[in-house]
Parts: sequence; C-alpha cells; structure tokens
Amino acid sequence: MSPYPQMPPLTADELAEFLTTTPVARLASHNPDGSIHLSPV
Repeated sequence: MSPYPQMPPLTADELAEFLTTTPVARLASHNPDGSIHLSPV
C-alpha cells in the first residue's frame, strides 16, 4: 500500500465547482500585545 493513497476522482459537479470558485487561504499571526492579525493569501 502506498504511504500516500490517492484521493477519489472528483465528480463532474465537484470539478465544475472547483474550477469556478476562488479559494482563499488565511494567514494568521499572533502579535506581542495578544491581538490576532488575519490576512488573505
């Protein structure tokens, strides 16, 4: 067995949604004063 199993293929609906949406990741940092800063990447 492979240590990295393959993900099942996307359905046509899942593929269409994936190709038409824009995923946004968020980078978070913890400031010295205790506040949190979030930034989209």
